[in-house]
Amino acid sequence: MEDGTVAIACGVVFMAYFVRGVAGFGSGLLAVPLLALMYPVVLVVPVVVLLDYLGSAAQGLKHRARVAWPELIPLIIPTLIGIAGALFLASSLDASVLSRALGVFVLPVLLESWPEGNLSTAAGAPAGG
Repeated sequence: MEDGTVAIACGVVFMAYFVRGVAGFGSGLLAVPLLALMYPVVLVVPVVVLLDYLGSAAQGLKHRARVAWPELIPLIIPTLIGIAGALFLASSLDASVLSRALGVFVLPVLLESWPEGNLSTAAGAPAGG
């Protein structure tokens, strides 16, 4: 890895987690697409998930008395299914397919947030919009 690429990646991660610190979310939305321009998606996503987990675990431990645990229980099985599906896809698909899939999800969000953009809800649905 080149020093310049690593420095840019560190800047991207700093910016993404600065936004997370201010807004409480959004680090993955910023970091993954930008880091995927420099590194394979198969590497970027687990690293960002690990960083998000560490930040969330620290907050969760601090505020565990205020967590509504009964509301989290129904989310466990769908979460585990999603993790298993993501691991399967990440291990079985080619990196270029994963990069294109990321683009399919990011592009509608970009166009929707563009000042003149006005996509319909159906056009942004694949990206969660």
